[in-house]
Amino acid sequence: MESVQYAFLFLILLISFITGVLFFRKALVEKNRRKLFLGLIFIIIPFTILFTKQVLNLITEKPSHKDLVGKYKIVHSDYNFPNPENYILELKENGTFSFTKNPAISLCSNGNYELDYKFEDNEISFQCGFGWSPAHIKRNFRGFEIEFSIDENDKITYSKY
Repeated sequence: MESVQYAFLFLILLISFITGVLFFRKALVEKNRRKLFLGLIFIIIPFTILFTKQVLNLITEKPSHKDLVGKYKIVHSDYNFPNPENYILELKENGTFSFTKNPAISLCSNGNYELDYKFEDNEISFQCGFGWSPAHIKRNFRGFEIEFSIDENDKITYSKY
């Protein structure tokens, strides 16, 4: 799903860039300052968006323990939960978590969590007794999301509130 979103964003940015170049060329021929300005805006928009995204990823590529502390609620689920806002995941400063059990994720109500960036898409691990449950940390415009993969196609995403 994420690759489709990136492809769609790329397409929009490409169309914006091409539109800007066409406006810019036409403005040079017609010596129209308004079209020239409009063309420059359409050319600059894609570069600004791509630059901003890259800078954000460089600055906060890997969140720290402190960045993730807080309460999370379900923002996306491939399952139909009644009242998804009632399923809460809380990451605490002392490295423990509390979790409102839900039928799709086999995770205990309380345990420890640990950040580990050795494995892609399994940056955070939740320990329940002797077992570990991995999850993926995603960056969005408001902060970070924690995504549990149930199987290859089904995911449940929590976002801080």
